[in-house]
Parts: sequence; C-alpha cells; structure tokens
Amino acid sequence: MASNLKCFSCEGDGHFARECPSSRANPRDPVSNGAATPTRTTPRFWTPRRNTEDLEEKEFIRTLLQERKQQEALKKEMEDRQHIQERLKVETARHGEATKAELLALLGRQFIVNRDEARREEIRLTRTPPSSRRREVRDDDVGEVDDIDDEIRRLYTLREKWRRGKTPLLGGVAFRQPTFNMDGSVADDARTRAECSRQAEDRRRKVPAGGGPDGLLRQAHVVAERYVRIIVSPGDCWADKWSTIRRVFGTSPVSLGNRYSCLCDVRRPLEAGGDFLIGPLMITPNGRTIQKGELRLLLQQLWRRRGLGKRSVDSLVRLFKAARAFSGKDTRATLKAVVDLAIKRKIGFDVRRKIVVRVVFDHRLQSRFILDLVVRIIDDSAFPFSVPELVKRCIRLVWKKNKKIGELIWTQNRFVHGDAPVECACEDEIGWRRHGLHVMTRIDDILSLLELFRKSRNIPLSDHYMGITGLGKELVAVCRILRSSFVIDPILLRGCWSDERPKDPWLNSYMRPWIVRLRWFVCVSIDRNFADTLVICVVLYRHFLRIAFDFNPSFQPTEESEDEILKQMKELFCGHGLKRLGKWDPKGCFGKAYVLPKHKDLLRWCPISPTFTEPTRLASSRVARALNCLLFALPRDSNFNLKSVDLVTFGLRKMNDKLRRYPDILHVMSASFDVKDMFVSLPQEEIRDAVAWLLLFFRKKGYMGVNLARRGKAAYSSFGSHRPTVFESLCEKFMTWLVLI
Repeated sequence: MASNLKCFSCEGDGHFARECPSSRANPRDPVSNGAATPTRTTPRFWTPRRNTEDLEEKEFIRTLLQERKQQEALKKEMEDRQHIQERLKVETARHGEATKAELLALLGRQFIVNRDEARREEIRLTRTPPSSRRREVRDDDVGEVDDIDDEIRRLYTLREKWRRGKTPLLGGVAFRQPTFNMDGSVADDARTRAECSRQAEDRRRKVPAGGGPDGLLRQAHVVAERYVRIIVSPGDCWADKWSTIRRVFGTSPVSLGNRYSCLCDVRRPLEAGGDFLIGPLMITPNGRTIQKGELRLLLQQLWRRRGLGKRSVDSLVRLFKAARAFSGKDTRATLKAVVDLAIKRKIGFDVRRKIVVRVVFDHRLQSRFILDLVVRIIDDSAFPFSVPELVKRCIRLVWKKNKKIGELIWTQNRFVHGDAPVECACEDEIGWRRHGLHVMTRIDDILSLLELFRKSRNIPLSDHYMGITGLGKELVAVCRILRSSFVIDPILLRGCWSDERPKDPWLNSYMRPWIVRLRWFVCVSIDRNFADTLVICVVLYRHFLRIAFDFNPSFQPTEESEDEILKQMKELFCGHGLKRLGKWDPKGCFGKAYVLPKHKDLLRWCPISPTFTEPTRLASSRVARALNCLLFALPRDSNFNLKSVDLVTFGLRKMNDKLRRYPDILHVMSASFDVKDMFVSLPQEEIRDAVAWLLLFFRKKGYMGVNLARRGKAAYSSFGSHRPTVFESLCEKFMTWLVLI
C-alpha cells in the first residue's frame, strides 16, 4: 500500500523533509560545524523511482486534449459566426425589400404630383394643339409612364396593406350557394351558373400560426416587453384562442379606465372594444407545470419512485395527467407506467385500462344511452373522486357482429368427444332423406324450411330480448371491474332501444323452433362450402368420425391426457435442441379434430386436424419450408412436383416426349390420389425413408444447409457451414422430429 507522505528535498515517499537523510549534518566534518551539507547520502527509507516516460506521455496527451478543445471551440465559434452572418443576410434582404418599396412609393407620389403640375402648366401655356406625329410620340412616352405609374401604385398599395395588417370583418358574409336547374328557374343564365364556382370567394381566411392576440402576447413576453397596448374592434364574441390566453396570461393586469383587473376576467370589456393597456405581462403558473417538474425528478432520480406510495390517490392522479405535458412518446409512456403502478397498489385498479362494452349490433340500439349507463356505473364506484373522472375519458363501445345461420345451427363440435351423449332423433323426422335408418340430407332438401336457412351465411335479425340480456351481462362485468354498487335495472336496459319494432316480428318466433329442432342433429358444412349444410344423425356422424381417425393406421390412439402428452413433447423438443428451429409456445394446445363430407359424394369424409394452435407451429412451418425448398431443387426429370396447377400441361407434355425416346418401355403405370386423403393415408415409415433419402441426396451434392428468410417465404440451399441452418438440424435430428409430430 502506497504511503501519503512526501519529501520535498529528495522527492521520495514515506518521510518528511525534516527526516530526510540527505539533509542531515555530518558530525565528523569539522568544517561543516554541524550544518547540513549538500552532499546527498543514501536515505534510510525506500524511495520509489519515478518513471519519466509516463510523465512525458501524460504531458503529451494533455497537450493533445488542450489542442482538441481549442479546435472544437474555434469550430463552434466559426459556426456561430456563420449562423449570425446568415441571419444578418436574411434580415438585410428583408429590410432592403421594405426600404425599396418605401423609396419607390415616395418617388412615385412625388413623380405623380410633379407630373400633374407639369401637365396643368403645359395646358395653360400651350394654345395650339400639337401635330399628329408629335402626339403619337408623346402617347408612346406616356404609355411607358403609365406602366411605371401602375407599378408605383401597386407597390404603394402593398406597402400600405403591410403596414395596416389585417382588418376585422364587421359585417357578416353571405356565401354564394349553388343554384339548381329546376322548373321555372333562371339557372341557364351564365352569370347564375358561375355563382356555384365562387362559393369561397369572400370566405375569411384563418389566422396564421403565431398571429392573433395569443401570438402577440407571447412575442412581447419573449422580447421582454412588459407592457402591450392593443386596440380591439367591437364584436359579439371573442374568437381568437381565449382559453389559451386565459391559461397562459390570465393573471396579467389590464387597465380599464380608473381600475385594473386580471386578463382572465375582462372578456366582456374586450369584446365591447376599445384601447387597452396590458402589463406587466406575467406567465400564469399552473398545476401541470409544477407537476411536470416533479415528474422530471422521477426520471432523473429513481429513488424518488419509492416515495410515490406515501402520496394520496388524488396527487397521483394529478401526476398521471401531467405526464401529457412531455413531448416524447417514450417519456410519457414511462411516466404513466410508473404512476399507474403506484395507483394500482393503492386501489387495485389500472387507470390506463379502457372500459370496453361489447354489444351485438342492432340498428334500434342507441349508443348514447349505453354510455350514460356506463358513466353512472363509474360514478357509483368505490374509488376516490379523481379516479372516476379519469376513467370516464376511456370508455369505448364496440359493436359485435350478429351470428350467422351457420353459427346458430352448426353443432359438430358438441359431438366430437366420446363423452358427449348420443341420442337418435330420426324417428321424429318423417320425410327427410336417410342413409340406412338414420337421417342424412342436405338442408335444401328439407321441405317447409324457411329460405333464410338455405344459406348458412345469412344473418338473421337480432332479437330484442336477447340483446337486452347481452347488454346486461356486459354492464354487470363493468360493475365487477369498477367495484360499483350500481343496480342494473331491466327498465334502464329497455330504454337503450328505440321504439322502432322489427319489420318481421314473426321471424324470430319462427326461427326458434327450427333451431331447437336442428340441435338434435349434427349440422356441418359440405366440403368447406359455407353456403351449403348437411344435416346428419349423431350416430351416423360418430360412425364416420371413427372411420376417419380410430380405424386409420396413421393415427395412434392413446389413453393419456392432453397435458401429459404436451409435457412429454416439450421435454423432447427442448432436450434435442430443436428450439433454434422455433420457440415453444407455452399457450399452445391440440386442435379439435372433425370430419367434413365431400361435395360430390356424401359417403366420403375428409378428416380435419387443426394445427394452428399447436406449440410447435412455428418450427413446423419452417421445417415445411425447408422440405419444399429441397423438393423443388430436385432434378426436373426425376419427379412431377409442381408449384401450381397451371404447370400440369407443361409437365405432362415434357414427360410424354421423354417416354417416346424409350421404345422398349411396354407398360407405364399412372395413379392419381386425393390430396386430402394423402396426408392421412400414407404410411409414416415410408415418409421417413423418403425424407432421409432426400437429405442424403443433397448431402452427397455438397450442400450444407437451407437458409430461410425471417420475413416472407424465401428459402434457398447453401454450401456454407459457418452458421447453424435448418438443413443441418434436419439431418441430425429429423427422426426425433418426426416422432414429435
């Protein structure tokens, strides 16, 4: 550990100058007489050596820093000087234009006066008329003079207009309205027809930014003018940002004859007109400005946030409102989040949460009455007074779509699981088409059925009473969120609907029996054709469901629950490092499988296994893109894989030309498969062998991976191995991946 002692004699460390051995007297020397000798002796303390190179390097760096600071200061001075010169040039040019206009106007007035006097004197002295030639020459000269006179008058007018500024519009302006060509009108007149194209001819223009009394007072405050005298023309109403003037300069005194009053209290005298002296100008401090300073301290000093819990709810709400004074979006969001967290810890409610009321659309429903009910619910909440006033600004009414016929009668999801009850109701429906002993018919073949049920996309008229029930549930949910004691009365809910009744009141009463009647059967869309519906018995639907899934060798039945299977999948997914293909979705689940009938043959059913909710959806899509890239990269003569149906003709023609080259081929076998059946009918072992062959084929070619775009569907094979790719993961762990999916 280094010592803080310093010797000024030998420049050593660890001792003082009075204890320095080099300055002690030599007692053996009689000449010295006990005095100190300049001869330096070996000190008895250890003195560290000083590195002169480090001192020189530090001195050199210090010199460089000083030079750099001088250069930066000189550069800044040059920039400021250049900026001042540019502003001086602009001001000089502006002053030159104004001076030029004033000089031309002055010369013009003097020239006009002298010219008129000269003409009068010439007329008085000259008795004989000039010759025609002299008159023509003088007319030409006068023409040029007239052009100069017009230019002088124009400049003089502009100068006077610029000096006067804008004049208030005393009388009202009647805008011209378009005239329509009706019987007995005079719209054929050209002058009348042109009226509609000059509607805004006399319209008053807007006050420019920075103009008006507000801009005048602000400019006076900036240039440090304490007193401002204004002349106001009389009028009916003040129309120039009175709220801004009152908020910013409301406490500034205004002289009203023999008394003074604040600017915020003299609106009526100002509207009456007159000459007023305002001063001294004072910026009125408001609560938002004070709260803004506190919020700025919350951003700079994080320890102040711990003290927000000791403040009252009203003060926290004021801080939350004052966050709007900041211009930065991120700053506002950060401050609101901090203050909102403190409010939530006190009252248990997030003030940033919007009150959303979702109601099924009805043209008879009046939104203003719904909003009034929500406001009454907020007023009866248990929160402090300042919180409801803040929550009222975040009320949102959302219209929901009415249910279609298909959503009302499609019930296949109720009968997918085996634990649902199965009851046959075919014996009650006489005349419906059947398959064997059970009902299986298109909905168009059912007699005496309302035309509204023929297409599942039709939207029936919403019921009045069903809408009241839905609205009541939404308002009860709002009361639960806000802890309100407001009682939802059915009479208040009925008041939200107008007195208008539906055009067909018998429609709902006729639909309900049919909906209840069809709920005993399974109603499904035919081959994803949402306009057509198949009505089938529950027993028969269960039979086709078992054929598609239970009796299919591509699916393996299991007794384990969905949670257990997902847990095992996650362990294998994370254990084999498949996370780099795509993240595991913790909210994922298995979709509900179902079957749909074919359009041409109702006895053929297509199994549907939704995968859009699976936790491995992202990784599966990337693997599929990589496999498609490899399939399309195969030689064209080795497969018949097409990107679109338009290429079928070209592929068949090319294949026929190739077969003609081999006359020894006697038998050619062709087979066609249903694309939807291929996904569930192909054996899994052959699929694994085909994928393994595909990967080995490109491995032998020298390819090291497949690069996938993070955005879009682009994919291409790569020779490089400098980073992990999907192809490498497929080659190493594809068998495990197939087991997972």
